[in-house]
Amino acid sequence: LKLNKVCREQGFPFVAVETAGVHGRTFSDFGPSFDVHDADGETPVVVPLDRIEIADEQDKTLLVRAVEGERHDVSKGDEIQFQMSNGDTMDNLCTVTQVQTPERIIVRLKEDSEVDLATIVDQVNSMASSFARQKQLVQVSFVSLEEATKAAMEDPSLFTPCDFDKAFDETRKMAVFNSFQSLNAFVKTHQKLPAGDGVSEFLELINQASVPVEKTQKWTQHCQLFASKCAAKFVPIQAIFGAIAAQECLKAASGLYNPIRQFLLYDCDEVVETADIYKTVDLKLVDSGLSYIMGSKITDKLRSRKLFVVGAGAIGCEILKNLAAMGAGTTKKGVIVVTDMDTIERSNLSRQLLFRDADISNFKSKAAEEAISR
Repeated sequence: LKLNKVCREQGFPFVAVETAGVHGRTFSDFGPSFDVHDADGETPVVVPLDRIEIADEQDKTLLVRAVEGERHDVSKGDEIQFQMSNGDTMDNLCTVTQVQTPERIIVRLKEDSEVDLATIVDQVNSMASSFARQKQLVQVSFVSLEEATKAAMEDPSLFTPCDFDKAFDETRKMAVFNSFQSLNAFVKTHQKLPAGDGVSEFLELINQASVPVEKTQKWTQHCQLFASKCAAKFVPIQAIFGAIAAQECLKAASGLYNPIRQFLLYDCDEVVETADIYKTVDLKLVDSGLSYIMGSKITDKLRSRKLFVVGAGAIGCEILKNLAAMGAGTTKKGVIVVTDMDTIERSNLSRQLLFRDADISNFKSKAAEEAISR
């Protein structure tokens, strides 16, 4: 909360990420007014124009027809501009009011246009050869972490849905969000994560919270699962949320793409057996977060696997990093074989995280093997 407050005072974007077992949460705050210069990152389609007609003279709307077989990419509310064959654009900026078909749209002239419709129709039909959607600057407003936390229980707009099978389950959302809040309070008090006998105390803390949903058996199960696994770190979840945090930082720096507004919750609780969430596990008796969450049987099976990874580029490096972090192929029976006949170039270093300057000109497969063996 203090760091977020300082960032808002100094005008710096703020991104917070935390993971707990099979659950993760991000929070973004880019300030009271943030400009998104390009919401989708796509190059607008230049659509060949057939002709335009007056749709409703009183309403100042026009029917725009694309050449037969050509599809536009505009939606209601977008702005379009007509282009001449030499690439110059005409001054008439229009707002899309209706999408009739993939080839026909209804547009309205901007309110400041003083030229009559008939004149515009003649000008466009005689001079324009195409039209295209115009990128629009969008201003986005964020509230502070303190405000968002207080309003989260009542304001669903503060959550960005990501898993449509779970995101609209209010009981799950409130249980997970409240569990994260209670986890912070527990750690602040006890200076440790809830494990062993501490799980029951943590559950009591969760259930003391006031939430706008009924605390049913489903609520209890979500809270129990969170409490039983939150003391461990799960590599796949950490990889996902590390990538999400990096994307949010790029959005803040570039103004490209819509940022998360403002919390994002995600979990993969389906990997945990229901019976396991009621077992008490001592952290001292397990050697990894994976063992704590999924049990020693699955962990041992992963360590004994013989795996073949084809390619050590951007995706291959990410896969190898995750496999190494989970201990895959590390027993005498297990092995990871990686193949890639390509060599490392300087341009690879920004997106292939296993490689360093000293690896330039070396084979990717050999450098990747050395990196994950460190």
